[in-house]
Amino acid sequence: MSELEVDVVKLLSVALTHEKQLVLEAELEEYHKATNYVIKQILKLKKKKAHTIIEEIREDFAESFDPRLAYLKDVVKTARVTIGEHKHKAKWRRDLRGKMPKFKQDIMIFSPPLIQITHKAAVLTVKSGGERVIPFDKHSRNNNAEILSAIVKNPERLDRVRLRWNKEGYFNIDLRVFKK
Repeated sequence: MSELEVDVVKLLSVALTHEKQLVLEAELEEYHKATNYVIKQILKLKKKKAHTIIEEIREDFAESFDPRLAYLKDVVKTARVTIGEHKHKAKWRRDLRGKMPKFKQDIMIFSPPLIQITHKAAVLTVKSGGERVIPFDKHSRNNNAEILSAIVKNPERLDRVRLRWNKEGYFNIDLRVFKK
């Protein structure tokens, strides 16, 4: 998939309630730990293909973090990208050479089985099976109304969704959308 076939749509969430913040902060921390665990396992196993990595670590991952296969696939994809970025940066920066790659805290990246996009919100399925709604703010929702309606009509256009926590009770939501 070339970069010409993909758009990134940037949205903001409304200020979340304290209860939602606590649940989503726990999800952020769990995702961070899971991704760093998978990075260590990938480097230890020295496997390159995603499906072989998933087969190798699936049982341990289900016991330690989350039994959902879709969650593991998203974490493995994120971990592989993080390792690739680290290797690329290590070519030019000496301080990164020989160090373990680490995934940034306060970011979650999910694919459509775990997150759905509606006209007004992103709906995240959490570990317990419940759903957490992250509403878009009015300004960014109205600016991107056409793209949101296209995603609702054709969910296959949505690739991945990056949720970035910005500490004031908001999420920055980046949608990676395939062009027509």
